[in-house]
Formats: sequence, C-alpha cells, structure tokens
Amino acid sequence: MEGRGAIAAAGGVCRHLPAARSGRSATDAGGQTEEQQRWGQAEDYFQKALAIWIEFNDRYEQAHTYQGLGAVALKQQRWAQALDYYLKALPVYIESNDEFHLDMVMSNLARLWQAGQDPNLPAAVGSVLKLPVEQVEEMLGKLNQG
Repeated sequence: MEGRGAIAAAGGVCRHLPAARSGRSATDAGGQTEEQQRWGQAEDYFQKALAIWIEFNDRYEQAHTYQGLGAVALKQQRWAQALDYYLKALPVYIESNDEFHLDMVMSNLARLWQAGQDPNLPAAVGSVLKLPVEQVEEMLGKLNQG
C-alpha cells in the first residue's frame, strides 16, 4: 500500500508541474524585464507568478516573487509598497534559514530606509526579526555604510 501512496503522490506532483513551470517562467521574466527597467511589465510578470505560487501554497517562491516586486517598487521610489513586499518575504527567508536572500532583503530594506526615511520601517522590521527598534536602526545603518 505504501508504494501506491507514493505513486499517487508523485502523480499529484506531476499534475502541478506545468503550473510550476509557468510560475518559474513568470518569475524569471519579471527579473529579466526588471533588469531592462521595464517596470510595468516586470510587475505584471511578478504578479502572475505570485498568483501561481499562492495557488500552490509555495511560500518560498512567494518570497522570491515578493522580493522581485519589492525591487521594482524600490527602483520606482514607491517606498510604502516596497516595504510591504519586503516584509512579506522576510519571515519566509528567516524560517527557511536562507541567509543569502535574507541578506539581500535586509540590504534593500536599509536602502529603502535611507531613501524614504520611513520612521515606521525599523519598528516593522523589528517586529518580524523580534528585535528592538534601536538594534534594527543600528543594523540598517551599518548595512547602508557598506
């Protein structure tokens, strides 16, 4: 019976592969159009990918997509929207111990704080990291220095 369960589970995964490929393709296209500074198109691709990742409850891919959306918003100086996206990615990277992407998001949050000077940003980040505001401000300041 265990073999049948594994086969059934594999069949379920296989049925979702086309959608996963579509999600990955949309995420990749979002990244490429972001690099080309075609912001509206990048955002459309990332939103399409996000819908797929939400449908399949893939939080890790959602985090990558939120990170991409945050980058697009940051480059367009849409500070509040960038903060919202980065704050959605942050806990997933913490939970998955993904230091590489966590560092990227924290660096972007530091840039966002420096550019937008949102007084609520350190408190919002601190609530996710479970750190006091003063410690977050110090961390963001160091990231901005280099």
